[in-house]
Amino acid sequence: MRIALAGGLLVALSVPAYAAPAVTFDGGVGGGYDDNLNAAQSGDQREGSGFAAAWLTVGVSQKVLDDTHLSLSGGYAGTDYTSVGDLSVNAFHVKAALMYSMGESLLITLVPRAGLRYYGDSDRNAAASGVSLSARGELLPRVAALASYGYTHNAADAEEFSYDANRFGVGGEVRVGRKSYLTIGYALEFSQSPFYQLATVPIPSTGRGKRPSSTFGTNQVVFKADTTSHLASVDWDQTLYKGSYIQIGYAYSSVHGDPGDYRDNLVSGGVGYRF
Repeated sequence: MRIALAGGLLVALSVPAYAAPAVTFDGGVGGGYDDNLNAAQSGDQREGSGFAAAWLTVGVSQKVLDDTHLSLSGGYAGTDYTSVGDLSVNAFHVKAALMYSMGESLLITLVPRAGLRYYGDSDRNAAASGVSLSARGELLPRVAALASYGYTHNAADAEEFSYDANRFGVGGEVRVGRKSYLTIGYALEFSQSPFYQLATVPIPSTGRGKRPSSTFGTNQVVFKADTTSHLASVDWDQTLYKGSYIQIGYAYSSVHGDPGDYRDNLVSGGVGYRF
């Protein structure tokens, strides 16, 4: 009995002791403008809108091995489009993140997630799930290379708003100042997108889920079709005081689909607090 107790004590003492789980928090407000919400192929038919945004995420993070961290979190993200209420969304999510450090210069992160999205248009309400895998490697003291893959399944109440998306991304991160980061990225995405047009115009043979729509006007229909998107983005993140920060971003999308090709520009910004 004493031998067993002594052996158990030796095993317990040999296991590394890690600090208690750390609480994480990220919340803020922001806004921006999207200039082509209706996927219009010509500039004079574009329907753009400004939007307000808010987000809140709370979680815990724990070191589970010398080179591995695990975090669990849940939160809310809302976007209110001032002139296109059907696209306004309140989204709730839960996610886990497994972070593995390979040496001091490479970080691998795996993030499975799930959530619910509620829109002004009830047919868009959806259960969303997905997973992402990313790598961040330091090339120089101030420069890091980024690579990622993400899959999203959006199961909406109506077929034309359901989609599966596979996104492949690469980019670079530069620390331009004290707690100031500039990130430049490119992504290639294979998915399905909603298209809007007059009800009198025949939809392409590849279109699916046709139904009447008043989101961008009367006597219109919406349907979905396969799309290939090229996305370029530039984001700036600046920590201000302690955990407060400001973010500014721009994204350009070139989307190719059988109904037609279109372009989209998105500018956004926000202020928040995190720890």
